[in-house]
Amino acid sequence: MILGNGWAIGNPDSFDTPAWARRFPNFPPQELSSNGNGMLRVWLPALDNLQTIRTLFGKPMIVTSPYRDEEYNRKVGGSPTSFHVEGSAYDISIARDPNEGPILEQLAMSLPEKDRPIEIGRYPHRKFIHLAWPTDTRTKPLAIWGSW
Repeated sequence: MILGNGWAIGNPDSFDTPAWARRFPNFPPQELSSNGNGMLRVWLPALDNLQTIRTLFGKPMIVTSPYRDEEYNRKVGGSPTSFHVEGSAYDISIARDPNEGPILEQLAMSLPEKDRPIEIGRYPHRKFIHLAWPTDTRTKPLAIWGSW
């Protein structure tokens, strides 16, 4: 388990602590682990922002694609430079109500500028929204794609 310098990396069970539950009450570490190797890699400032969005939203959010280990990312056809591989991107289901996509986007963009995502992908036909934040090592200008 590595926890420091903004990162949580390791077995998700090792992070299942009261401190994690206080900071991220809506996102147990097991739900954020890779669907491939089962390990956890989280850029904590990104998850802080996702938790803020969830609190403002006031309803459950289902993360369908959190961290992806490199092998799993290749398997699902993800970009090798995906923020999912870095642990700072989340795909959120809007299957229960397609109107939730624009609401989640609006909430994300209402955060203070330093906390806003740098990628917003609109996927109404696939029923999810993609949100990604910069890590300490990689930043880029805001990119928004797709339409509602």
